[in-house]
Amino acid sequence: MSTAHAYRIHGKGAEEMQEIVYKCERLCGQGNFSSVFQAQLLQPEQRVIAIKNIWNTRKYSRSANEEISILKEMQHENIISLLYYFSKQVDNDWIVSLVLEYLPETMMISRNKRNFVFSPFQIKLYSWQMFSALEYIHAKSIIHLDIKPSNIVIDHKLGLIKLTDFGNSVKIDPMKPPMNCYQVTRFYRPPELLFGSISFTCAIDLWSLGCVIYEMTSNRTLFKGKSSIEQMELILDVFGYPTAQDVVNMKISRPRAPKRDARGLQLYIAQTIPEDMIAFLSNFLQIDPTKRLSAHEALTLSFFDELIQNIENYEITMPDFVRKKLAK
Repeated sequence: MSTAHAYRIHGKGAEEMQEIVYKCERLCGQGNFSSVFQAQLLQPEQRVIAIKNIWNTRKYSRSANEEISILKEMQHENIISLLYYFSKQVDNDWIVSLVLEYLPETMMISRNKRNFVFSPFQIKLYSWQMFSALEYIHAKSIIHLDIKPSNIVIDHKLGLIKLTDFGNSVKIDPMKPPMNCYQVTRFYRPPELLFGSISFTCAIDLWSLGCVIYEMTSNRTLFKGKSSIEQMELILDVFGYPTAQDVVNMKISRPRAPKRDARGLQLYIAQTIPEDMIAFLSNFLQIDPTKRLSAHEALTLSFFDELIQNIENYEITMPDFVRKKLAK
């Protein structure tokens, strides 16, 4: 059992200092500079929580502060809520701890379960919620920059998903110095970053989400390169060598790779997912980022008509807030 003096988050980013008592129960995940635990919050309220510990050396203190700043802005049903945060000193370093909402598992855990398959309705329901989350953050000029199955948490009993881990996220700011192109986990990294672009747009997240939805549908990773170069080659095999206009729109130099014709996305994935899903994903899996639909545009597609048709079918699991938004 542990005690901490934490900042409690209220609506619209307001905060106050409060003592919390919690008990960590199990490690859920670990990265190079952070770890996530499932825990029990005992005081001032009782609930299951997730605690993300960030090793806050001098080099990474800015990253932790930016994640807190972004999460404090977030008030959306499909984005994980920051409840409290605090810091503690361990030896010569500081650990920043984020106390977050808890959902039972990640999309990656669901996918890896034996004999588990996402139903066609679940795929549409979860996809709609992910686009809703992206529409919200993109309207705030925030790019997530790490959309992948392990950063999407799920409660299947509620039919609910939430986007989590904003540790790589950035707010678009022309005054900030350019970032390096080595962003987004490789399997979900869009072509413009693989080709070296340092121009960051919301279209990055749309490519990544297209890859995630394909994975949810087929139980396969779309492009699984063993290196950034191999990842680029796999994408070029499908989409062909970028045209002169593609190069301009990606804001890159011409790739140093053999020119080749496009194999085509439909031919590449035709045996793994239905035709309507291929047509849907083609809106986001475009080598030219300017041709990808926005999250707002995605929510208007007929692909989601089945959800609208089932708004009043309470035998189907669907969160009430989704029903209300679809009914508008």
